[in-house]
Amino acid sequence: MGTKHILLIITTLLMCISTTAEANDIWFTQAVSNEWNDANNWLIDIGGTFENHLPIQLDRPLIGVTGIDATAIIRNGEAMVCSGFEIANGGDGTLTIEAGGSLNSIGGSWWVGYGGGLAQTATLNIYGEARNTNPINIAGQANANVTIGAGATLDLAGGDVVGVFVGADYYMSPDRSFEYTVTQGVNSVVSIRDTGSGARSFFMAGAQAQSLYQLNGGTIIAEGEDGWNGYGYWQVGGTMEITADSRIDVTNLAVLANGTNQYFGEVGRWLGYAPPVLKFSGADTLLTMNADVYINTIDPTDPNNLLFDANSTPVQIDVNDLTLSTTDTWHTIIQTDTITYGDLLDFVPGTDANVWSIRVDGNQVQVMFTGEEPCVPSIADIAPVASGGDGIVDGADLGALLARWKDTGDSIADIAPVASGGDGIVDGADLGALLARWKDTTVCPEATPAVPEPATMSLLALAGIGLLRRRSA
Repeated sequence: MGTKHILLIITTLLMCISTTAEANDIWFTQAVSNEWNDANNWLIDIGGTFENHLPIQLDRPLIGVTGIDATAIIRNGEAMVCSGFEIANGGDGTLTIEAGGSLNSIGGSWWVGYGGGLAQTATLNIYGEARNTNPINIAGQANANVTIGAGATLDLAGGDVVGVFVGADYYMSPDRSFEYTVTQGVNSVVSIRDTGSGARSFFMAGAQAQSLYQLNGGTIIAEGEDGWNGYGYWQVGGTMEITADSRIDVTNLAVLANGTNQYFGEVGRWLGYAPPVLKFSGADTLLTMNADVYINTIDPTDPNNLLFDANSTPVQIDVNDLTLSTTDTWHTIIQTDTITYGDLLDFVPGTDANVWSIRVDGNQVQVMFTGEEPCVPSIADIAPVASGGDGIVDGADLGALLARWKDTGDSIADIAPVASGGDGIVDGADLGALLARWKDTTVCPEATPAVPEPATMSLLALAGIGLLRRRSA
């Protein structure tokens, strides 16, 4: 894209937003490359004159504006600065901080997906270190994706509102039309720290936004002094997916003035949220919460807690992609300091209750997988009659059936038609049903009944006829 074309676009943008733009907006034009650390890729309006220079601590970078799709990269060994930023405000935008690179931001919020509409995508990739004194908003009028890579650090520390907002920001309602996704890698750390009288927040919108936070072996830390106006909250109304052993550490978070505290799926503060979903994927995945956890109940005197509160609907656990190393054994999926359990914790709809169970045991949430659906004895296993069968269809069952030949009424040997549990008389249909299940031990939901070889069935049938003749003689 030529310099004159870029200047025309920037001038048009300034005319459109001159009444609302902050003084130090600086545009990433990608004029010569996608290098952040190249002044030729940046334009700033200084007194009506466009100049090229790198963002300084007072500048707010705009990456991906109307007419300019852009990708900016901070390389290994580069330490860049700014005052907040916007990604995808009218065009597609991507910012990547490579391993060994860093970005230090003071005084401005980060917007990943600021605006523009359904066609725009905002992407932030952090593989090095990123720091800000204000929140990161993964929200707005664009699809937004954030990756915090293995070993990376996102440090949010300040004296005002600071935190991670997924699907909505502190001021703006979410939009169901867009998707907001965060992926946090192994050994990565997201730290939300209040250094004064600020509010520490982890917030995900639910029913009105498609928000997903994937915690893949990373740690989220929320800590600080007493919150601004008593704030200190944790709200998850979307889906948090734990794909490897991960941690959530909570320290010194303040109780809200209304007696509630940190929220996991809080309903009704600004919006109506869907029940929170904790999804567990991978093998024997464990989420450790360094906090006192309350499920649909609260102790307002406890300053270090997480509340699972789904507004009288179950907090939902999704284990459909979880693999356990053993079956028929309780596995801990959530480990807490303490846990106070209400009565609303359940699996997501559609979970097979025949193979999955859930319980709260002490300070742990545990699940168990039985490995298969329970099998029931074969309908043809009728002997010994007193004990309802012996686990195998064999001669004893044939004898019991023949001993009841032509019985009517509620006979244990009246097994055919199998679908209706008999037809009121013990006859050839019942004999055929028994022979079709010869040597069966159980009938499982997807098992195919063992069918004797034709010659075997003929011999059994002849034997049965012989026995019947002796009875009638």
